[in-house]
Amino acid sequence: MFFVYPMALLPVMLAYGARYAFDSNVLFFGLLAFAAALGAVVYWVALDSAVKAARTPTGANHHGAARTSGRWPQNDLGVDRVQTAICLVLSTHFLR
Repeated sequence: MFFVYPMALLPVMLAYGARYAFDSNVLFFGLLAFAAALGAVVYWVALDSAVKAARTPTGANHHGAARTSGRWPQNDLGVDRVQTAICLVLSTHFLR
């Protein structure tokens, strides 16, 4: 993620560079509009992909945990494994 955010801001930085180089607000706002449209397309494709992945009726997810009757398998305490994993990750992050 360290390299993804600067790459995502590259069209905006190019718009500012074009504004400086050509001294044109029309070009600047045109490139900003293009960057916004490009971001909307990437967001739309990613959202569509996530919805398709969430709707797959497979018996196992990509982590290998089998689904039973539409719910995640539970441990002996009745807590979902996803909730347990989230608590584990958060607790290790904040206890450093």
